[in-house]
Amino acid sequence: METFAGLPAHPFFVHLPVVLLPLAALGIIALSVVPRWRRSFGVLVIGLLVAATASTWLARISGQRLVALTGGGPEAHAAWGSALAWVVTGFASVAGGWLLWARRGESFGRHVGAALSSVLALGTVVMAAYVGHSGAEATWGSVLGKSQVPTPTGSTEPASSSSSGAPETGQQGGFTLDQVAQHASPEDCWAIVGDQVYDLSAWGGEHPGGRRAISNLCGTDATADFQSKHGGQQIPRSALDRFRIGVLKR
Repeated sequence: METFAGLPAHPFFVHLPVVLLPLAALGIIALSVVPRWRRSFGVLVIGLLVAATASTWLARISGQRLVALTGGGPEAHAAWGSALAWVVTGFASVAGGWLLWARRGESFGRHVGAALSSVLALGTVVMAAYVGHSGAEATWGSVLGKSQVPTPTGSTEPASSSSSGAPETGQQGGFTLDQVAQHASPEDCWAIVGDQVYDLSAWGGEHPGGRRAISNLCGTDATADFQSKHGGQQIPRSALDRFRIGVLKR
């Protein structure tokens, strides 16, 4: 569940509800507006509701596994993603129940259920869009918004960025231990892992263990701490590389 084809599984699985949930919502709204379609397409829409619900829970579980594997993740996105799974479950239960009830020919159930199911369909899709946006912002916001990085000692040019958003490390000079130690606050947090220097300022607020889990490493050599938790794991290493700003000058 953690990986798929050697890559984190969560980005793959989130595409399932992204497709299935709007289709299910559109199906519910269409059957609400055109009652004669309910007998022909009701079973299909119920199937979409079931698939959308299952895929949303799959995305939630894979996200939790990714957090456990990498040792951190965006707290807000995780909270909204967990809530979305329950909201989708409620929407599917109400809408599916309405379709089954409407087939009995009860006028009150048809009209009230249609209105309620349509409102829930719209609200659920809006919430899903927000959850997706929060995940994209957490993943790419710090990369795209980081236009400049500090200049290491001995270098007269600003550090350039690679296509992945991480600064290039093949520069002359580097950061000294004293320079790293000057960035020891949660808001300005540098740390050393191996022979690389990382700016973890943006990561503290996203860590599921809270800012304190990162603040203890600020201004220090965190190699032993990182290796004890994530030694030999490629995904945490790749996540850490997003915050690399240069090499350590011994």
